[in-house]
This record gives sequence, structure tokens and C-alpha cells, in this order.
Amino acid sequence: MTSLIQKVTPLTRGLIWSCPREMNSQVSNYKEIDYLVNGLLTASLIQNSDHQSRVIVSENFGHTFYALIGHEISDAEFSSYFNLIKNQLTGENHLLLVDENKLFNHIQKIAPSDLKSKIMVTGH
Repeated sequence: MTSLIQKVTPLTRGLIWSCPREMNSQVSNYKEIDYLVNGLLTASLIQNSDHQSRVIVSENFGHTFYALIGHEISDAEFSSYFNLIKNQLTGENHLLLVDENKLFNHIQKIAPSDLKSKIMVTGH
């Protein structure tokens, strides 16, 4: 797998992937993200491919893992995701932002202040 997989550690409780275009198995990082959510990305696309974004709850390293994945993610969806994951981000825990759409500055504006330092960014 790629370096993206290596960036997810036992301290990672979630992931935001802002993918550059509509999701399908040909998009870069798709296979790695699908691996990280135990194949649930593919399963959710088979079930409903019309959504521009989705939240997938999976498991990694024995902990619940929350992934917000989308081509177009609204501020309300970000807010709901942060509410969902905030209790998981304690101590050294963090979430990974795979920022293919250069949304980091926007996310920093809308993220709750206590979560801003918990967001680790990768462009790929």
C-alpha cells in the first residue's frame, strides 16, 4: 500500500477525504481509503452512488474509526462529523485530513476550537 496507509496510526480516530472528483475506484487514494474503512466505501457506493459525500463508521486498531468522504462536503456535514468524532479525539488522538481540494484553511475556520489542533494534514 502507499504512504497514506502508513499515516494512520493507533492514535488516528478518523479521516476526512476531500476527493477531487466524484468517487469511483479509479480516483487516486480510493483503494487506500477503502482499505482503511474495511471495504465499506465500495459497499456504500454500490448501495448508493448518488451521494456527493458520506460518513463511514468502521474500525481500525481495535477502535471505532470515523471517515467523512466526499467530493462536495457542506459546512453542515463537516459540523455533524465533528460532533460525531469529538468525544474520540482526546489526549494524543487525532484525525487525518487527506486534502486533495485544499480545504484545510476552510476546515480550520469551521472546526470547533478544541479540535483544530487534532487535524493532521496530508495532500495525498
